[in-house]
Amino acid sequence: MNADGKTFSAELIARTRAALDASTDDFDVATVQRLQAARYAALAAVSAPLARAPSRWAPAFAFAATIAVTIGAWQTLVLPPLPAPRDAVAVLAAQDADLLEDLDFVAWLEVDEHVDAAG
Repeated sequence: MNADGKTFSAELIARTRAALDASTDDFDVATVQRLQAARYAALAAVSAPLARAPSRWAPAFAFAATIAVTIGAWQTLVLPPLPAPRDAVAVLAAQDADLLEDLDFVAWLEVDEHVDAAG
């Protein structure tokens, strides 16, 4: 606040208004009339109804549309067929038969890997 009891913004507004009013004192009648016409046109444009704002349901409709498109895309997605289940004999036959014959060696490798990993 200053000595007059006005806040800084109120004082700034008062000084600005005084400066603008002083600058318009020198306008001729034709200029003043054109400015008034422009002011009235601007006020009429502002008071005209604004374009319709989006509905409050717009986000819900957008979400529903997204879900519908996602489900439609998912329904048309072609998945490859699952591989046929293999029996245990076929799995064992595919493994290295030499390691299966020497289970002690495989156990030693397993223990050795854990010791190396532990440090």
